[in-house]
Amino acid sequence: MKWPARIRQSRVVDLPACTMDIYPTLVELAGAKVARQPVLDGMSLGPLLEGRMTARSKPIGFWDHITGGLGVASSGLLQKLAEEQAAGKVRPANEVEPIPAAQLRTDYSDTAFGKHAAWLDHDWKLHRID
Repeated sequence: MKWPARIRQSRVVDLPACTMDIYPTLVELAGAKVARQPVLDGMSLGPLLEGRMTARSKPIGFWDHITGGLGVASSGLLQKLAEEQAAGKVRPANEVEPIPAAQLRTDYSDTAFGKHAAWLDHDWKLHRID
């Protein structure tokens, strides 16, 4: 890891992390507060970057849920963002909320689980296969 402004010496860490940790890490490092932030699966790795963390406080979960996820047209969104940035447009924070509440799924059952799931907790991996 290298970050000269915050990490004085390069180092290698042996801590499981995944893409769901990127957003909470960037929010914390930026000192941002997100209004109406839904519960996140990931966790901030800020303490890891600062040398104050040696283990995850919660495991990493993966599952294949029967209801599916929320699709996003990423290429279109990135193209629009690139065009706006090239034109010098800066969006106010209230225009870039993560996902509008009306689009969040609420039909996930807390008693019925389908297909495959796994929890990773450093050296341990727990599978459930339906």
